[in-house]
Amino acid sequence: MQLLVTGGAGYIGSVVAERLLQAGHAVTVLDNLSKGSRQAVPRQARLIVADTGDAAGLDCIFQAGRFDAVMSGTVPVSPLPEGGGFNRNRSGIVNLTVLRAQRSYITMLPAIDAEGENMNPSDHFECRSASANSAMAPWVAALVVLFLCSVCVGQTAGQVKFVNSCQYSLTINSTGPQIGTLQPGASKLIPISSFNPGQNRVIPYPNLQDNQCPNCDQWTDLGGPPGTKQREGWMWEGNDAKYAAYCNPSLSGRGICALQHNCCGKGMVQDGTFGTHWEFTPKGMPENDFVNLSTNYGSGPHSPPKLCGSPGANPDDCVDKAAVIFYNVPIAWTTNENCSFTKKSTQVRSGKCFAASCPDAYQHPTDDKQVTCPVSAGRWYVVTFCPSGSSMPNPQ
Repeated sequence: MQLLVTGGAGYIGSVVAERLLQAGHAVTVLDNLSKGSRQAVPRQARLIVADTGDAAGLDCIFQAGRFDAVMSGTVPVSPLPEGGGFNRNRSGIVNLTVLRAQRSYITMLPAIDAEGENMNPSDHFECRSASANSAMAPWVAALVVLFLCSVCVGQTAGQVKFVNSCQYSLTINSTGPQIGTLQPGASKLIPISSFNPGQNRVIPYPNLQDNQCPNCDQWTDLGGPPGTKQREGWMWEGNDAKYAAYCNPSLSGRGICALQHNCCGKGMVQDGTFGTHWEFTPKGMPENDFVNLSTNYGSGPHSPPKLCGSPGANPDDCVDKAAVIFYNVPIAWTTNENCSFTKKSTQVRSGKCFAASCPDAYQHPTDDKQVTCPVSAGRWYVVTFCPSGSSMPNPQ
């Protein structure tokens, strides 16, 4: 398991972190270092320097990752006699309300004010797994999975931060401001004001060495040059996933990659016609930004969008026969604003695509996947490639 220890740079928290590492877990420490020390954090643990009172930063962390449980190195807990509940040390100031974002894993957490006092009438809280109707064991209730999202903490207002968490460098193709190449672990801030007034499309391309590339000529499921056969979602999945991640689908599977060296590697054609799409329209309406993902996947692996000109095709909801599936690198975006998703106006602060089939994305041109985010001077966005919980296939 990947676990979070708050206060893990202090005496108790660092010991707990060390014991968890010894037990085979991956540990991330969250500490503001006001009393703890970097040197106390075990070498194998990751450290996020942040404050548990930074609600916006913590929202970013929890929305960007997938989590199981939490352990506080500053707030000891003990099981109540009847089981299922936990006493909380009244001196603790860890704001556990941030865990409400983890409703798919942990529920029924207490509201705690700035002084660390429980605002509920009861002096204990109950922690239950959303996937089970029984209370968690005390040691499980003390653990939480954390995505290392230090890039979100302290994010600058009025900026979009692009983060490369992939193992390869990425060239970022943009129809708006130039972003360039991001090395693994690197990030870049782009002012929102520098984006075009209309839609800006951002696409990542992994930069492999030629000897790291898959044999793109073997992506024969594509059926030949673009327009020969309509591209379908299954061609981006299964055994073809490695080609979809690292090869240019307009050139692959045609017996020319080995000769021209332009399908993958240093000579790869990265022309913005394929790959994962993050679409950003600042002030698409005067009061709202539009923030969208798009894959063109259709309704299933063998059910692509209808072809334009085919019987019964809606001219506003169809694709050309040469259209590709827009996916190669997993992505997640998050913001500090409460955004509206689809016509149901579901409140969201994030979106992600970890596969070509992506519920958060437009999968055909008129799909109901619009995200609108309110415009404010303090708004910011973080776009992370290869975020926690995602993976890319081995290229060979």
